[in-house]
Amino acid sequence: MPLNLLTNPWIPVRRASGRRESISPCQITSNPDDPVLAVSHDRPDLAAGLTEFLVSLYQVCLPPRAERAWDAWRDTPPTPQALAQALAPYADAFNLDGDGPRFLQDLTVADDPKVKEKPVDALFIDYPGEDADESGADFFRRITGPMRLCPACAAAALFALQAWSPAGGQGNRTSLRGGGPLSTIVLGPILWDTVWRNILPGPLLDSLPGDPGKPREAVFPWLAPTRTSGKDGRDTTASDLHPRQTLFGMPRRIRLVFETGPAISCSACGVQNATWVERILAKNYGVNYTGVFDHPLTPYRQESGKEAYTVKASPGVARYRNWIGLTFGATSEKGFVQRPALAVRHFLNARASYEIEEGQDADRIWAFGFDMDKAKAKAWIESTAPVFIVPDEHRQAYADRVRQATDAAGLICANLNQAVRKALSDPGRKIKPDASFTAAVENAFYRSTEPLFYDWLHELAATVSLGLPPSQRRERFLRSLCRVTYDLFDRYLKNAPLDGDTGRDILARKAKAYRELTKFNAAGNATLRQIMDLPVLEKDAKPPSKTGRKAKGG
Repeated sequence: MPLNLLTNPWIPVRRASGRRESISPCQITSNPDDPVLAVSHDRPDLAAGLTEFLVSLYQVCLPPRAERAWDAWRDTPPTPQALAQALAPYADAFNLDGDGPRFLQDLTVADDPKVKEKPVDALFIDYPGEDADESGADFFRRITGPMRLCPACAAAALFALQAWSPAGGQGNRTSLRGGGPLSTIVLGPILWDTVWRNILPGPLLDSLPGDPGKPREAVFPWLAPTRTSGKDGRDTTASDLHPRQTLFGMPRRIRLVFETGPAISCSACGVQNATWVERILAKNYGVNYTGVFDHPLTPYRQESGKEAYTVKASPGVARYRNWIGLTFGATSEKGFVQRPALAVRHFLNARASYEIEEGQDADRIWAFGFDMDKAKAKAWIESTAPVFIVPDEHRQAYADRVRQATDAAGLICANLNQAVRKALSDPGRKIKPDASFTAAVENAFYRSTEPLFYDWLHELAATVSLGLPPSQRRERFLRSLCRVTYDLFDRYLKNAPLDGDTGRDILARKAKAYRELTKFNAAGNATLRQIMDLPVLEKDAKPPSKTGRKAKGG
């Protein structure tokens, strides 16, 4: 009997008691006395992918008809029985194996004489190719020898690949969001809340690019022969598909090869299973998504007069300096507009309408994805940050204050980096820190100041309706950022190599750089004070008279 991803338990989760088990999607609300908290998998990319799968599943199959219906299931989660009944009409589209249509698998590729057989490792985005065992370049692999995946892990890896597929050689198509997209998900206290907070009402979902009148094959592309994009194929634009295919794109032509025998341990999760996948069938020139789409879980950037494009996962994208762009949206000085993921925007708007207290913490936003260099995965990026609720009428003022804080932090960080580079650089011998060193200093600054920044955001959110926080508080925040730079300067100079016989050159450069750092961090720095709307200190102002008498002519 085929494994069905809607009815069979296969998603590994963790409950409030700490107990771990596998559930079917409809069991997400089971046992409310010991609720399911989150997906639990040893591989972070699969844990993230499975969470995104659940959001996509309920978004496509059970979107609320209106905001009122969204509110109802937010306040009172449906029972497993109700979910099972609601999902039943879609069960035939979620078989993982069998002779007919298979979830996210090409319907006809197995019959193609040019199909290639590949190891199941190829499902993983961080798989570096045939040199995996020797180079150790795949991030999460913990075994040597052939990889064998249980059906559950094979399904999770397949979804992640189709959702985030990078450039991968001639004809290996990228995901509907391009290679290496950043996903953002609003987290809740339990898994159902996490899923439902990222769901759009049906009318809003079906207003996305696409044709909502298309049949279900345009929602689930694996139910029909693939729209190939080779010599005799064609590109696929939004007009060719239902808006809901945005969440279940299928750029890669893949079919899993299942094997059975004595139980083996899954290479990804370690669970024993008598059915496994060691090989896949694959062919290039699958669906080539072109043009404008709008994936509900991904933020977008846009230049004036040009098409919007997805924000990519990169080491800096999840830092707090980009927080405003991932939550409320931002416009750069160069005219770039960044808008948050549609699901994030919807949730913040919906929650602002029923929360009473300004500044109340709305749990956290989770950003994740692979940092890609074309086909090569450079790193797995994952970060969480708090989200604060701000009434709509105060959001612009709030965004302006947050931007002040990030601008000030950016200048302070840049000056720290400049000071460290000056102390370590020897122009005469052409010695200077490389880009990786500069990035390390920057990362250390943002990590060290992150708690300060989010405390400041919470204070801003709690008081935004009252106007600008008192100058003493803004001054204190600015001083706190500056103080961090002294510790970091000492840390990166402590073990610096000494040039020459005595090291006097580097000591002199260090002393000079430290003086310049101190001067920049001084309370009277006009640039920083203007950014934070603090009064600029008069350099030539006369000190008050010690006797308390007015100055002559006053």
